[in-house]
Amino acid sequence: EALAILKTKKGGKYNIVQIDPAYTPAPLEQKDVFGITFEQGHNDCKIDESLLTNIVTENKDLPEGAKRDMLLALITLKY
Repeated sequence: EALAILKTKKGGKYNIVQIDPAYTPAPLEQKDVFGITFEQGHNDCKIDESLLTNIVTENKDLPEGAKRDMLLALITLKY
């Protein structure tokens, strides 16, 4: 359905990229900046509510709205 909608955009000249579902990224990512190569491990952390289970403060109550906000913040930081 989304593909059909995109084909109607820009007179059918909208760029559409298809990714191989079997693709596995390399374990190390590299980026060159001004001749310096930075390398780090691929971030494959799955962001879900299980990350918010270890509450280390006395108040163990974490409202649903706060959980949602924290998960959104984690996703934003990741990307």
